[in-house]
Amino acid sequence: MSPIQDFYSQQTIFLTGASGFLGKLIIEKILRTCPDIQKFYILLRPKHDRALEQRFNDIFSNSCFEPLKAENKDFAKKIHILSGDCSQPMLGMSPEAQAIVKREVTCVIHAAANVRFDVDLKTAVFTNVRSVRDLMDMMKEMENLRAFVYVSTAFSHCHRDKIDEVFYDVDVKPEKLLQIMEVMDDRTLEVVTPHLLGEWPNTYVYTKAVAEELIRSYKQVLPVAIVRPAVVISTCDDPLPGWINNFQGVVGVVVGVCLGVLRTLHLNKNLPARVVPADYVVNNILAAAWNVEQTKNEPKDKLIPIYNFPGCKNNLITWNQFINKFKEFTFVYPLSDAVWYPYIQTTCYKPVHKIREFFYHTLFAYLVDSVLLVAGKRPLAVEKYRKIGKLTSLISFFTTRSWNFETTNTDRLFDKLDDKDKVMFNFDMKSFNWEKYWEKVILGGRIYLLNDPIETVPKAKKKMVLLATVHYVFVVMMVCLLYWVFAPLVKAVL
Repeated sequence: MSPIQDFYSQQTIFLTGASGFLGKLIIEKILRTCPDIQKFYILLRPKHDRALEQRFNDIFSNSCFEPLKAENKDFAKKIHILSGDCSQPMLGMSPEAQAIVKREVTCVIHAAANVRFDVDLKTAVFTNVRSVRDLMDMMKEMENLRAFVYVSTAFSHCHRDKIDEVFYDVDVKPEKLLQIMEVMDDRTLEVVTPHLLGEWPNTYVYTKAVAEELIRSYKQVLPVAIVRPAVVISTCDDPLPGWINNFQGVVGVVVGVCLGVLRTLHLNKNLPARVVPADYVVNNILAAAWNVEQTKNEPKDKLIPIYNFPGCKNNLITWNQFINKFKEFTFVYPLSDAVWYPYIQTTCYKPVHKIREFFYHTLFAYLVDSVLLVAGKRPLAVEKYRKIGKLTSLISFFTTRSWNFETTNTDRLFDKLDDKDKVMFNFDMKSFNWEKYWEKVILGGRIYLLNDPIETVPKAKKKMVLLATVHYVFVVMMVCLLYWVFAPLVKAVL
């Protein structure tokens, strides 16, 4: 076995966020490459309409587990469910479940988080901060703990221009913030939230920064490392090329462009697009846990290692390249459900974006809903475009700014791997082939997100020709209409 495989041999792993995008990939990767693990405990939140066993089956019905199932049909025997909820005290775990974790677990990966940018501060703090504190208190009593990896974000301190692999201070100490959330009513909290956030643009990145501060206070107690990935999108190769299962953030924007419903974006096209493939992030996480074990004999006062993973600064793509590649492959693999010809304009000026948004989205939405009403159908376009506008507004902070990330720790970690692990757990972005990757992303989104198989491409191309014709006829009609309306006014003025 390779050194990383040897590290995970006979380990008992506890994973939070198992039902999430990264969580599924972490489970799959460990079980496929490290089959000698002892046990795999996953924390699952019960839902009123689905029992834990149903949620468990839902996770493993995802196509990303097909390669694993082909190699080992009995892989699920090592996986055990622990009922819990990261938004609740002590992660919603019963005393019995906590006792199991304290007694048996040797490696913890905390990947659970509320990743919504618009969630209220109290929910974000309880899920993203209190869960970390309670989990770390639990880990202090773990008899055989060898490694703990906390999955943060490269944007936890995004109000800074330069982000090193170090801890940064926050204005409010974690325990004080938790006390505030416990006693303050929702109405008062809504008023004071902007003051608490300060320079942070949303509750997600703010609570991630506070959680990191919380972890710093445990530096002499636990074997811990922090991984900070940038915007995580589709896999590159592992376990399937282009696999994705959510429409969040940038992925939702890309789908909107490809479907022809999103036509304007507020971004600076000349800035780097800090997106990274999910399988590379997973490999970084697993390697970080291995390295915690390798450095266990170093001085206790040594700083907790932080691994920024924003891509390689010498091999970045701009937002302009990002969008152009998607537009290019959209015409190679058009979507069967496209509702309009893919057409997108970008600007770094917010007022210009808002004007375009009014004409391209709002007016168009009301026109569509008017037609639906006349046809006796329920209007939906205005509401859909309202959600699209909210999404693009929330991510504009990250598409109109640039950061200088330090990645020395991440680079050294990869260099430390042996040749076998560099292949099996690759997260080196220095020679990453973006051209091939975008094709995988488009195909993967088509197949795994929209359930649109490759066999439908010829039919979709015919539809795209029709949509292109309608689009340009519509553009010509609008130009003629504007000329008819404004030409007399211009002549009168002159």
